[in-house]
Amino acid sequence: MSQRPRVERSVLEEAYHKAAETAAEVERSGNYARATQMWADAEKLALTFTQREWCYIRKNYCKKWQGKREKTQ
Repeated sequence: MSQRPRVERSVLEEAYHKAAETAAEVERSGNYARATQMWADAEKLALTFTQREWCYIRKNYCKKWQGKREKTQ
């Protein structure tokens, strides 16, 4: 049985933090539809329950407000 390659935790943490920061920037810009998807992507990269929960909360917030308060580009 082949083993998956081992990835350093710091690489995984960096990927999560980059995804979460990008999602937050998009959310602050008012593009809630795009931010919803980006928070979902960050949620998949989360390493801890707290990170997953935060992404889930932000994703649902953006989903709630998309189309209501969304800024048009």
